[in-house]
Amino acid sequence: MRRIFCASIAILFLLAASALPVFAKSYRYPRIDVRIAIQDDGSFLVEEQITLQFEGQFHFAFRDIAKKDLREIRDVSVRDETEQAPLRHGSGEPDPNNPASWGTYTIAEDGDSVRATWYFDLHDTAHVWTVRYRVLGALRYFDDHDELYWNAIFPNRDVLVESATALVTLPVMSDPAEMRTHLFTSANDAEGRIVDAKTFSFSGTELQPQDDFTIVAGWPPGLINRTPDRVAVALPILLGFFSFLGPSIFVALRWWRYGRDPEYRRTVIAQYEPPGGLRPAVVEALMRNRVTPKALAATVLDLAVRGYLKMIETRAGIAPFRSKQYTLELQKLPDTALLNYERDLLAALFPHDLSVGSLQPLTTLKKGREAALAKIVGEIEKDAAQEAARQGFFRENPMAVRKRYGGFGLLLLVLGWIAASFLDGFAPLGAAGPYAVAIAIGAAASGVMVTIFGSVMPQRTPAGAERLWELFGFKLYLSIAERFRLAKAPIDKFAAFLPYAIVFGVEKKWAKRFEGLTVPQPGWYAGAWVAGGSGGLPGQGFSPTAFTASFSASFSGAFSRATGTSGSGFGGGGGGGGGGGGGGGGAG
Repeated sequence: MRRIFCASIAILFLLAASALPVFAKSYRYPRIDVRIAIQDDGSFLVEEQITLQFEGQFHFAFRDIAKKDLREIRDVSVRDETEQAPLRHGSGEPDPNNPASWGTYTIAEDGDSVRATWYFDLHDTAHVWTVRYRVLGALRYFDDHDELYWNAIFPNRDVLVESATALVTLPVMSDPAEMRTHLFTSANDAEGRIVDAKTFSFSGTELQPQDDFTIVAGWPPGLINRTPDRVAVALPILLGFFSFLGPSIFVALRWWRYGRDPEYRRTVIAQYEPPGGLRPAVVEALMRNRVTPKALAATVLDLAVRGYLKMIETRAGIAPFRSKQYTLELQKLPDTALLNYERDLLAALFPHDLSVGSLQPLTTLKKGREAALAKIVGEIEKDAAQEAARQGFFRENPMAVRKRYGGFGLLLLVLGWIAASFLDGFAPLGAAGPYAVAIAIGAAASGVMVTIFGSVMPQRTPAGAERLWELFGFKLYLSIAERFRLAKAPIDKFAAFLPYAIVFGVEKKWAKRFEGLTVPQPGWYAGAWVAGGSGGLPGQGFSPTAFTASFSASFSGAFSRATGTSGSGFGGGGGGGGGGGGGGGGAG
């Protein structure tokens, strides 16, 4: 019994060993022979005759042609040299195991390479194919010579190339004394030589996986017409430039005629009151051609100063980690003294109960209504900008003008990318690449330029330009304390002018002017911030600097989050593999 068991094990082992060759498969390159024909227009034709030896069953092979240091790869095709017949050009991603795919090839291109894949049904045999393609923009031009610097045998291989050759031919005869060769490789028997007045030859054996076979062929200038190649390089650049320049000139002319403000070049003189009694949001629209969440926060404070709201500040948590929280209390119902956007803002702040005494914690204002609040805030910003136009400071709503030009800029960007995609998709492989990129870049740049111009396209009226000059004077007064007597900044004006300081972005400077002074706590405010140090102590009075910092952080941040916006954030040698071409190849 034991003898039978041992015999069975031995038989199973022999059967398994005999089956291994059936499933094993491998391939190698007995030869790769490259022919490069330089054309008089600066392009060159490449024919790579690739011999593959298969051990086992194989259904496809591929060649990745690297697009390094060149402009275009085009006119790629594959021919079966063993059968002496060209392969049919297929599309998509054929199934290598499907007989319908055999005898076809496909071309795929990405940013780094062009891949040719061909399909067949072969096993335990050698077969020869030729991959043909045209290369543009790869020759190098110098004062004393022209040269081809090319990775003739693709280095990205997993197997050995037993024999490698490359033959380069010029379009016309040259002087052999002025022709030069060099070969970068670790192959055995490596040699580069000048065959005759038109031909360079390179060869080597036993080229290991990942090893380079980089050839350099040089000849005197004048044999190749450099002009077509340089024109081909310049045309996409010019196309991109004019696709940018045209819309930019158009919008610049539009600004000159329809967006330029009337002249108001005068020395800015300090103004000690808000010019014309303008509201903070209208001030921002007039100064910046738009209304931002910062202006809405300033409007909340302005409504409190005018008696419509009360701000109650509390602290939550355990010391010293307490956080400051605000609750708004409605003190007076909206009336005709309010502008439309101010009434809308009060309705947004008290969505459930717009009655005197209603309380609205700032922390719960957005709960469950983020999208609705964002939409409401956006409408309020547009209404505030419209108010600036209604008061005669703009020809039309400045935010609508900005939005129109922003949409035009986005349209240019989209149309440019569509045109580039259409051109790249319907032109021959590689032919439209630089032009498509040029159009896309030009369209993107012009779209950005139109959007930038859109920010200054809202045109002020003469009255608006005059009022803007006065606003610069009021900002000067609020921001440069040391140039004005303290008598010019009475204590009771701190709160009244603070909304404007917030819009101007000088609220900290305005508050700092009141340091060391006893400022009474406003009737519209109930909280813990008091004088005496940067944070203050309870029971000692009102701290302008502490309140300003707390209010700006809480309210501006709340409206910014509601609208999804954020603050601005402005503030000589050579070697193997160093030339163009190369890439990889394989089989499966």
